[in-house]
Amino acid sequence: MDSPVEEPRTTSDKLEASPVVTTIGHEQTESTLRRRRGLQQVVREIGDSEFVVLLDDFHYMPREVQAEVAKALKEGVRLGLKICTAAVLHRADDVLRANP
Repeated sequence: MDSPVEEPRTTSDKLEASPVVTTIGHEQTESTLRRRRGLQQVVREIGDSEFVVLLDDFHYMPREVQAEVAKALKEGVRLGLKICTAAVLHRADDVLRANP
């Protein structure tokens, strides 16, 4: 049975980008400003696909950050992301404990 092939996405689908021109004195530089959309962007890009988000070193985050990340991970899974966490044995349940 053949599996469906997803059409490649264009750069404009991935990040909102806009050109930025900066002038300092007589020199002018051109760059691109990209706006990231956090969890919504990750879900849009790889949700319901074969990609897996690998989260490592969760235990190094401050406790209050762990709680916010755990909530975002839970929401990401609800929205179709596959997430795998890597941890040292004595800290393996930190992700679960951060979001009771």
